[in-house]
Amino acid sequence: MVAAAILFCGLTFTGISNLAKLLNLAMFSESSFYRLQKEYLFPVIHTNYVMQQDAVLEFLRNNDLKLSGDGRCDSPGYSAKYCTYSLMDSVTDLILDYKLIQSSETGSSVAMEKEGLRRSLNYLLERGVSIVTIATDRHRGVGALMKSDYPHISHQYDVWHMAKSVVKQLTQKGKLKHCERLLPWIQSISNHLWWAVQTCNGDAQLLTEKWTSIVYHVSNVHEWNGGKDSKFNKCVHPTLPSEEQRSKKWLRSGSLVHRTLKNVVYNKTLLRDIKKLTGFQHTGALEVFHSLLLKYCPKRQHFSYIGMQARIELAILDHNYNANRKQATTKKGM
Repeated sequence: MVAAAILFCGLTFTGISNLAKLLNLAMFSESSFYRLQKEYLFPVIHTNYVMQQDAVLEFLRNNDLKLSGDGRCDSPGYSAKYCTYSLMDSVTDLILDYKLIQSSETGSSVAMEKEGLRRSLNYLLERGVSIVTIATDRHRGVGALMKSDYPHISHQYDVWHMAKSVVKQLTQKGKLKHCERLLPWIQSISNHLWWAVQTCNGDAQLLTEKWTSIVYHVSNVHEWNGGKDSKFNKCVHPTLPSEEQRSKKWLRSGSLVHRTLKNVVYNKTLLRDIKKLTGFQHTGALEVFHSLLLKYCPKRQHFSYIGMQARIELAILDHNYNANRKQATTKKGM
């Protein structure tokens, strides 16, 4: 029971053993703990995981699913040993499947995410799951895989990752000389991207035009000539009060800081990738699961392959069991 409690709580034997020594408590040996894990605890975890996964897939069998996918490496940078690729249903926030990839299987840590997605998609398709859309980050290998091997599945990019990338670029540009005036605008530009994606109604051209309209708004231009086939040529916000217009730190059109912003907004790669945001999908719930995964598989701790599998399955059991729980409220209903 103690061995089970240690594992099921996401703890490690070393930490509990040190605590027992400080309290002068008798404790079984480390070898006994690992033997109990291998013989009893790991099989129990896997059996319950398979039972839950079967129930989830049966529950969603007749639905056309929109999935979110993302990989999580066990260490930052390009030296990761393991990559956990998870697929989540975007409607119910249930984890449908995961695949644990070891770098020795792919030859490099960069290729692990692509391989994890391939194995997981093949498994779900073999189980008869109907997948219409999948949202991922902007991993180039993943994009090439979806285009070549799964053309029948609509591949979308995650708007959260896209906005994060834009914010990172603007923050770096804002640190340059004479570009400091860009910094107060960064959060508004990120919000504008989210708004453009949310209100494009699946129209890639409208999305692109709404996104690029930010270069006019920041220079206090709220109506412009967008051309013959333009679908968006003026801001939708109400007329700004004169006091707000005077107090706003607008970016002068043609100035260095304005040209710097335009270089980011009109970046060819960004404008190409932004067309894959029309479905307005994001992997926020999957990032929450990755945070939970840190409880069971902390990145500062090394685990064996079978140990990683068991701890990932524990995290999935935990997440799926609590995915649809109502938020706790006080007696006043708050």
